[in-house]
Amino acid sequence: MPAHQFDQTDALRRPSGQDHCVIVIAEGVQPSQMLLHAKQGHDKSGNVKLQDVGLWLKQGLLQQLNSKGMDVTIKYIDPSYMIRSVPASPDDAVMCSLLASQAVHGAMAGYTEFSVRSCKARESLVHRAAFTPYFFFVHPQPK
Repeated sequence: MPAHQFDQTDALRRPSGQDHCVIVIAEGVQPSQMLLHAKQGHDKSGNVKLQDVGLWLKQGLLQQLNSKGMDVTIKYIDPSYMIRSVPASPDDAVMCSLLASQAVHGAMAGYTEFSVRSCKARESLVHRAAFTPYFFFVHPQPK
């Protein structure tokens, strides 16, 4: 999906009459306002340390909505914590190793636009057209 600049007011737009809203943010999203007010630092490899956009958005939305006199409850769920909090089983490790090695074999053989799938206990390379027969276009700018 193409990059789309947004701010907290974009998250406040919702259909009238709704009493709830779900906001999903992709990993790595950094709104321009957040970058302007962030205390930038760098990690040991020289990459810019990014703030947690989910917490930033939650705090900003709470401030904006409370200033308008709206009584709201915001639930912030970080799925990466849930995924990383469960240790991988030995079966998961073996499956990841098999899929990764097949992906490397496919790339070294010169294949492009493929995915490695496990079907009936065998790993196979599947062309992108087989699992994405239709293209979906996202238009981040409202019409």
